[in-house]
Amino acid sequence: MKDSEHHWKKLLKYLADREYPICDVDDESKGILTYISGDYVSLRLFVWLDKKSKTLDARWYYPTNVPLNKHHIVLDLMNRLNYRILYGGFIMEPEDGLLFFRISVPFSDTDFVNEQLDKVFGVGLWAADEEYPKFMSVIYGEPTLGEVLEGKGQPQLRIVNSSNRSDKQEEKVGE
Repeated sequence: MKDSEHHWKKLLKYLADREYPICDVDDESKGILTYISGDYVSLRLFVWLDKKSKTLDARWYYPTNVPLNKHHIVLDLMNRLNYRILYGGFIMEPEDGLLFFRISVPFSDTDFVNEQLDKVFGVGLWAADEEYPKFMSVIYGEPTLGEVLEGKGQPQLRIVNSSNRSDKQEEKVGE
């Protein structure tokens, strides 16, 4: 049976080999903080090995907290998205509206292989990044949940042309 120290070293090597920008490592609690960017959002990624439950836990945190008056619609969206996801799920902390995607994988009798870790980190980043526009739509817009799930409620991003900033010219993006 592999011990947690073995898994810890394997995880650190994997992240270094994949050139993740490691910001903080806590060898005692077996925790790592890094940042990763997708197509839509940059995320804080916390990864740690829980010796007690013998799991690898990875969480991709959004840079936005959900306002209290939007908790109900975000929870409804999370419920619908989580129903379709087989591997991991979205979670919102009720106290402060911190929103993240989480995957937990047992490691007690297995050895981490790069392909397994590629799937964990790939699925987590994909899910968090892919669904980010939906969360932003319900947090900052007023579309119905059905519109958001159909892709009709995407937020309208605007680019201001910096050379004509005084003219306040804007171009619509993403339509």
